[in-house]
Amino acid sequence: MSDSAAQVFQGVVVHAQLAELERRLVPVSVDDLPPPEVIGFRIEGRPELAVRVLWVSEDRRTAVLIEKCGPCKVIGRHFTEVFYFLTGRCTFRRPDGTEYEVKGGDFACYAEGQPEEATVHETFIKCSMYHSSRPLPYEVTPDPPSTQ
Repeated sequence: MSDSAAQVFQGVVVHAQLAELERRLVPVSVDDLPPPEVIGFRIEGRPELAVRVLWVSEDRRTAVLIEKCGPCKVIGRHFTEVFYFLTGRCTFRRPDGTEYEVKGGDFACYAEGQPEEATVHETFIKCSMYHSSRPLPYEVTPDPPSTQ
């Protein structure tokens, strides 16, 4: 299989699991988020938010999450971040005024400390990996009790 075929196949597998991923997300209120000095950003608006923390390293400096965020504005500084956007659309704006769009199917990377403002136009779901020079405020999301 060629490298490009493998990438398409991997993307199809992730997208095929989207409904299950979304069902397993846990709703979060903007009011329940840690303060901006801990998480590195603030949210303007009252978007639908949901998350599932899949893994946190032993030193708490690296975490893998699935995140959902509805239309709003997110302002702050990045940790070292790697995202794969499954759905949605955002416009990012750097301090120098440069703007670019990220949408479902896009992959994005950011350096720790990079300031940015994001306008979420369409609710996104993304797979995220964060790494920080200081411990992150995440805990693995427990699975809900079985209903069987």
